[in-house]
Amino acid sequence: MTHLPGSVHGEAWFVVLPDHAAALAVSHTPALAGLRRIDHGPGRPWLLGQWRDGAITLAEAGPLRVALIGYCSMTEAELTAAIRPLRTVHDVDRLLPQLSGTFHLVAADPDGVRVQGTLSGTRRVFRARAGHHHLAASRSDVLARVLGTGIDDRQIAVRLLSPAAPHPLQGQSVWSDVQAVPEDAYLHLRAGRPATTTTCWRPPEAGLSLSEGAPRLRAALSAAVAAAVRGGGARSCDLSGGLDSTPVCFLAARLADRLTTFTFPAAGAADDDPYWVKTALAALPDVEAVFVPEEEAPLPFAGVSTPGTVLDEPHLGLEDRALLLDVTRRLPHHSAGLHLTGHGGDEVLECMLSYLHDLAHTRPRVAWAHLRGYRARHRWPLRDSLAALADQRSYRQWLAAALPHLTEPPPRPTPAEHLGWGQAPRLPSWATARAADAVRSVAEESPWTPLAARRGQHSTLEAVRFSGRATRLDGWLMADNGLPMATPLLDDRVVEACLAVRPHERTTPWHYKPLMTEAMHGLLPHELLRRTTKGGGGAEELEYEGLRRYRDELLALTEDSRLAARGLIDAVALRRMCASSFMPGLSPHMLALTLACEAWLRDVEFAAGRRDHV
Repeated sequence: MTHLPGSVHGEAWFVVLPDHAAALAVSHTPALAGLRRIDHGPGRPWLLGQWRDGAITLAEAGPLRVALIGYCSMTEAELTAAIRPLRTVHDVDRLLPQLSGTFHLVAADPDGVRVQGTLSGTRRVFRARAGHHHLAASRSDVLARVLGTGIDDRQIAVRLLSPAAPHPLQGQSVWSDVQAVPEDAYLHLRAGRPATTTTCWRPPEAGLSLSEGAPRLRAALSAAVAAAVRGGGARSCDLSGGLDSTPVCFLAARLADRLTTFTFPAAGAADDDPYWVKTALAALPDVEAVFVPEEEAPLPFAGVSTPGTVLDEPHLGLEDRALLLDVTRRLPHHSAGLHLTGHGGDEVLECMLSYLHDLAHTRPRVAWAHLRGYRARHRWPLRDSLAALADQRSYRQWLAAALPHLTEPPPRPTPAEHLGWGQAPRLPSWATARAADAVRSVAEESPWTPLAARRGQHSTLEAVRFSGRATRLDGWLMADNGLPMATPLLDDRVVEACLAVRPHERTTPWHYKPLMTEAMHGLLPHELLRRTTKGGGGAEELEYEGLRRYRDELLALTEDSRLAARGLIDAVALRRMCASSFMPGLSPHMLALTLACEAWLRDVEFAAGRRDHV
């Protein structure tokens, strides 16, 4: 197998071509030469890329051919039987509810090719036009190399936004002339005709009670874990003691030939994760437990200036890269073939608190009771809380009001950021006016339609997508270092099962993740289901400690800044901030976003230099 220089060689990636003789010329471009290949027919390439043996489940029946790339619940024989009644790629809509796992789906019929990823963005699809033909790929940088295009500076500016770029700014391709396909849609490629994008999924009505939704979540999560464990062998799983990774561990332990759990030390003295880990392991006697000693656990921001895996966009979790790499260093010694995590649990199991705004207009008594609980927990002033609930601005109006203030200091925390459309985005103080203009330019070209009509559902979907996209990059990084990763809580069927439950029943101020505790009755020990806290309370203190300890590495990233060369930041101002004692008010997250973009630009430049010398 030939590896694309600078690419992730541990994770499958591919390019999809329409069934046309002229597409053969595209397959011969230097960016796609020497790759693995599956053809439409003799001499007519369909899939080009790199993947491990067994990474693709391929089936054909009648006029239809389907490839599932990743972890899926069906064998080739089962998939062949499932598609036998289907005639066209549009009929695949009927297949999707039968599938569990995390995978790309590529289907072909005589009229064209359908390509789609996952609802959360853990698997994404990008599109581009090469000559008279449209192509699709799971990596945006591969398409950019086919086209010979470079980085879109405006999209780099968008990734400087804190706490995150709002929809629809987030998730777009950072490469010129390469577009991202929305997670709720599929791309249809047809020879000699323009490619089209078709929405194939809409969020459920969220009308199920907790008791009705819990069995659906239990079945969906069980199937998702089974898809990742399918085939037997050794598996490993994060075990933090929380109600995300712990259920995944218990489900995997029932199916894997051998399971190793992996636990980092507590984030602080007030973190009660260790108690819950100990309780979980007492009920998992047949697993091997790996603990990272506190003195050996990497701090945030360790190694940020070291060149790393070249991803197709900035890794906005750069500050935790050393943690991920530590997992890959320790677990291969335990023969783990796949690492399962609880990533995405916070986003899918509970609704964002903007559900209170929706609830206030449908069930005001329930909304008032919930509001009192959250006010007591977060110390929200009553007047500010009521003002946030009374805000009737549309998503378009909210975004239009936020864009003129990008360069102002972050506003003081208020209930509005929780009960409205989201927290107003801000650029860091070291960003330039050019960066702000670039963000507004992207916004002007983007549709300002929310992901759902209701604020709670929109905000939750936005959070799910952000988590999925970040997890996608984490997974590439881990796979590139020898340990592929699976995230069952972000599988499509799990996302659907959670979103179908009424927001005010899966989210309350009095219970911790009630949907998961209800779903896991009988599978997890009763003691674990009693947990009412979330660990990690000392994470911010660790971030500040990492900033202090690795100050020299941060300063190294400000030297000859690539962001400054593109006119997006003031390097002197950034260097001054990195050299300071990190005054109160500095957000480690905001700094991490800038450093992630700077490090990524250097990684891309370094990889391009290596290719030029091959």
